[in-house]
Amino acid sequence: MACCHSEKKTNSSSLPVPRLLRSALLLLLLLVLSPSAFAVTYNVSADGDGIDLYEAMDLAEAGDTVNLQNGTYDSALVSIRDGEFGSPITVAGGPGAIIKGSSSSRSVFITHSFITLKGFSVEGKIGSNDTDQASWVNKCVYVEGPGANSSAVLDGFVMEDMVVQNCGGECVRLKDSVVNAQVTGNTISNCGVHDYMFNSEDKNGEGVYIGTSSTQWTNGEDTCNGNVVSRNLISTSGNECVDIKEGSSGNVIEDNFCSDQLDAESGCYDSRGDGNTFRYNVGSECTGAGVRLGGWEVDGHQYGVNNSVYGNDFYAVGVGALKVLVGEQGDICGNTCEEGSCSLTGDDESERRDRRRLRGGAGRAS
Repeated sequence: MACCHSEKKTNSSSLPVPRLLRSALLLLLLLVLSPSAFAVTYNVSADGDGIDLYEAMDLAEAGDTVNLQNGTYDSALVSIRDGEFGSPITVAGGPGAIIKGSSSSRSVFITHSFITLKGFSVEGKIGSNDTDQASWVNKCVYVEGPGANSSAVLDGFVMEDMVVQNCGGECVRLKDSVVNAQVTGNTISNCGVHDYMFNSEDKNGEGVYIGTSSTQWTNGEDTCNGNVVSRNLISTSGNECVDIKEGSSGNVIEDNFCSDQLDAESGCYDSRGDGNTFRYNVGSECTGAGVRLGGWEVDGHQYGVNNSVYGNDFYAVGVGALKVLVGEQGDICGNTCEEGSCSLTGDDESERRDRRRLRGGAGRAS
């Protein structure tokens, strides 16, 4: 008896679609439905010819690009809405496109996820009077998430190939649950003008500042986690090139060149948080250590542990290549120094004075 299936007639119109064709149709559908399929580029000029920066940011949606033409933009760059994973809102320009933000305390203010900044410049010197602190904007690039009061995070911020310079306080700040950010390929210089040029008693002036000091928490730790800071050229003329605070972990600091750090009690790079990695960096001409590790003890938890420091090169650092103030660290190996073996220092009287001062309530401004 013949197999019954062999006798079944099939309508040619119901033949199965070949697998390759089905895959192609699915890919086409995804492309059509993707925000990038409808992406718009908004060309912005600084001279008032066409749409302005605020209008472009107000119009831009996921997948869109705001293209900054050369010129000086006196208004701050402020995010309006989130991009999407794989379809960020991108703000791009060349080095000749300069954001000043003359009427704001923050030249660039990002409070939304999946925003990419690429290629343009941020200039913090907004006034002409060199004897007036107000001639320098306080924060140049300020990325602020929802914070400890929310379960949400600010995700996927990217900042690449930019120039950031002449900032009153921090040049770049990631604060309040900023995660998975990438700060890469930037040139960052002259941070902390308010404190260092005007000889304030404070020491604010980081190149890239991640998190919030435990002395400033209002509702628990600031978990800025999983961020990558890589391939940047940073010369602060202020404090740390990269500073990670208590509560922020899993951050990777790699392939950066740091110089001209001026705080003897800190270092080129610093982690007061747990589980952060410093690898393949260069530290040169720093008044403090090459890398400083150690944070405060808060509610019985000792911060600043389980950090890894390896494959770094240090030249002309003032307080030893490695300053480790608390135990239980991760891999610390393979670092090189100009004098040969890298020196390791621990607690000292200046650090104890610093701890007493902070415990008394003084701390860096946010």
